[in-house]
Amino acid sequence: ILADKLYCIFSSDQHHLLRYSADGATWTAPATTAPPTGLLGGADADANLDIIDGARLAYDGTNVVLALRDIDAGEVEVWKSTNSGDTWTVVVTFASDTGPTGMVAYLDTDDTTVIYLATRDALWLVDIGTATAERILPLNGNTYSGMRMVVHNGSLYIPIDNGNDSPFGMKKMTVVGGNRVYEDVGLDITQGIP
Repeated sequence: ILADKLYCIFSSDQHHLLRYSADGATWTAPATTAPPTGLLGGADADANLDIIDGARLAYDGTNVVLALRDIDAGEVEVWKSTNSGDTWTVVVTFASDTGPTGMVAYLDTDDTTVIYLATRDALWLVDIGTATAERILPLNGNTYSGMRMVVHNGSLYIPIDNGNDSPFGMKKMTVVGGNRVYEDVGLDITQGIP
């Protein structure tokens, strides 16, 4: 994520484990304050879901940002590190029945850089500076909605999982003139695939 380090978040048993590396061969755990472990445990633990919506990493130009699913608490926790991954502090938490499926840095309506975080059922705007999370777009709740969300050619693309019997949809969000402009651009719309 940063020019001098690679970051990896993965699950092991019921824990999120975070590591960083400067060379890709040697991986180091956070030196002082690490994100908590044990968040993937509890009665609702599902090893397959850890991969889909257990955690996401992003970089906003200043902070390395980490979103973690806390299954027992029914929430998503957003953490930041200002020292390249050695120390982590929680910025904001919000209630969610699902974890993060996508997370990227993109513009807010005032042209500042913020974090956009997708869960299966919503797109959230996370402002690290004000420590707030705002639900800005409802999603349909299907497993892969928001997965592999990306910024491309000045717009944010949000995949929409329409289920097994339909092609994926895609929302395109562009910040223009202080507004978020949404367009449907998925295969179901632009290619006319039923």
